[in-house]
This record gives sequence, C-alpha cells and structure tokens, in this order.
Amino acid sequence: MFDVIINLINYIVPFMIVLTLLVFVHEMGHYLIARINSVKVEVFSIGFGPELFGFFDGNGTRWRFSLIPLGGYVKFLGDMGPASMPNQSKIDKKSPNHDLMFHNKTIFQRASIVVAGPLANFILSIIIFSFIFLVYGKSFSLPIINEILPNSAAERYGLKERDTILSVGRNKIKNFEDLRSIIQLNPNIKLKMNILRDGKVIDLIVIPSLVEIEDNFGNKYKIGQLGVRSNETEYIKLGFIPSLLSSIDQTYSVIKISLVAIKQILFGKRSTDELAGVIGIAKMTGDVAQVSIIAVLQLMAFLSISLGLVNLFPIPLLDGGHLLFYIFEAILGRPLSIKVQEFGMKLGLIVVIFLFLLTTVNDLSRVNFFNTIYRIFS
Repeated sequence: MFDVIINLINYIVPFMIVLTLLVFVHEMGHYLIARINSVKVEVFSIGFGPELFGFFDGNGTRWRFSLIPLGGYVKFLGDMGPASMPNQSKIDKKSPNHDLMFHNKTIFQRASIVVAGPLANFILSIIIFSFIFLVYGKSFSLPIINEILPNSAAERYGLKERDTILSVGRNKIKNFEDLRSIIQLNPNIKLKMNILRDGKVIDLIVIPSLVEIEDNFGNKYKIGQLGVRSNETEYIKLGFIPSLLSSIDQTYSVIKISLVAIKQILFGKRSTDELAGVIGIAKMTGDVAQVSIIAVLQLMAFLSISLGLVNLFPIPLLDGGHLLFYIFEAILGRPLSIKVQEFGMKLGLIVVIFLFLLTTVNDLSRVNFFNTIYRIFS
C-alpha cells in the first residue's frame, strides 16, 4: 500500500507542478494584455470550482487556487463566469466602469487578449528550448545514411549507405531529424527524394512502410518508417542568438507536425487511439521526471505548445471559439446574439467532454486498466 502511495506521489506531484506552471503562463498572457488594454481583471484562478485560498492585489484582482486543478481562467469585468460570456446586466454604456469592461472593447483589443494566452505558451516553449540549447546543447545528425536495415523500404527502393538526403518532396532536409519527421508522418505514401550520391544528384521515389511502435511510456503509434540510420547524435552548445533562432524553429516545427497529425486523424489516416489525455500526460510526466530535469523541461516545452495549439481550435469554450465569434462579429457588424453564443458554448462543452472521455479511455487502455478490471471480476 505504501509503495502505491509513493508511486502516485511520483506521478501526480511532477504533473501538477508542470500543469500549474503551464496554466499560469497561459492565463498570465490573457491577464497582461488585458491590463495593457485597460480591462479590469476580477479573478485570476488556477483551477476551476470553489476557491481553496487566495488574496486580493492592489488592483482589486482576486488571485486564487481552486478545487479542480485541471486548467484555469481569468474573469474580466462584465463576464458572467470563467467562459467569458457577456453579462448583459453589467454591460451598460452608462456605467462608470464602461471603459474597463472586456466586452466593451474593440474586436481587435478583445482578440489580442484572447490570443495572448496561447501566444504566451508558445513563447514559454521558445524560452525553454533556448535554455536547453544554450546550457545543455542541441542534437545534430547529418542527413547521411550510415546503415540500411534488411527488408526495409530503403533497401526496397534503392537507397544506399553514404547517400545524403537533400530534400523530400518540397521539404529541404537540414538534418536527420527533418527526414525522420517527414517519413513518420507519411506511411504508405509516395515521396520524391533528392539524393546526393558519389557527387551526383539523383531522384528516387520511396514509399515508407507502415509500422507500429511503442515509446518508453507504453504509448503505441502507427508511423512511417524508411529503415535507415545515421551516426550517433552529438550535442553542441549554441550561443544566445543561435539558441533563440533554433528554439523558434523548433517550436514552429512542433506546431507544423502537430497540425499535420491532427489533420490525418480528422481524415482517418491516423487512429484516435494515439490521443493522450490527463492520465497519459500525468504518467508521461512522472516517467520523465525520473530521467532528468532536461527531459522534464523538454516535455514541458512540448506540452506548452500543445496547450497553446489546442486552445486555438475553433471550438466555443476555448480561445479559438471566442476568436470564431469575433470573426462573425466583424462580418455581421454586430456581436452574435446571446442565445447563439450560449448554444455555441454548450456545443463546445459537449465536444470538450467527448474529447476528455475519448482520451481518458485511451489512457486507461494503455495502462491495461480494463484488462485488470476484467481479471478481477471474471
């Protein structure tokens, strides 16, 4: 029993620390741009539900920790609640606080406040990657093939050792990681490769094999595989400016790869089984925390990007949903009716709950929860 408690602590504590930091940064983005635009912030909450503890600052903002720690919100003057729905009884142009209300600001001001949350997450990932590249170093592998696996797609389509991959499709290949990312996202798809071989540039058509892999945390993925290897990875410490530029490029690459993966899931080219939820992320964080602080920082950077990206989805209840409402407002010349917004929020809540349940089932399946329950009761 004691071992179980220790294991729970080893997973829950790192997860809660990472999640709290990411949520704080996200909400701080909203908060800072709101203050810049002279919007009064009534509540800054880490978590949802009843308040556990908190305090008021000199501006009258209530900073609080709430019971349910899975997220957070800022509540502006004129909001009905955490979802930032307008409270019509308070939004009155005759009110002395008219200019301090979020919903009385211009579309551009409101949109900038909404975008600031995800943008803060992207900036955090850039800062983390910069720190890693500056202090620990960045891995570099030249896109030169040193080994071709037997019976692999690479062998089948004529790749040879010492080939240098110049480009795949329209994508220039700067390092082996670029090649790996493209191949993994394109199983069973014809790809044109530009190759340097014995001083001559040639073209080859390859079709990556579809394989299922399992990562160090028990998550299974179906990806494309070419069957080639490069030399061992080297870590090179970068200067400040190169670290910053590389971190921006890394963040952009993660966003691009994530969007491609999401597109493939939506069009049925990838399974929804690959989606991870709270339990899966908690397990991953706990596992990584036992490896090294650098591994935790890397995971935090990836999770920060994911948090920012997911919040930009055009789903009412998320930041992207508010932006969608503002687009309609700009087109129509007036805000959507409260009834339409409320319907959108309810629809968004259904989508969020569905995704939560789907990812939770995936997480429980990965840890063999259902098999364990079956064995207990069978």
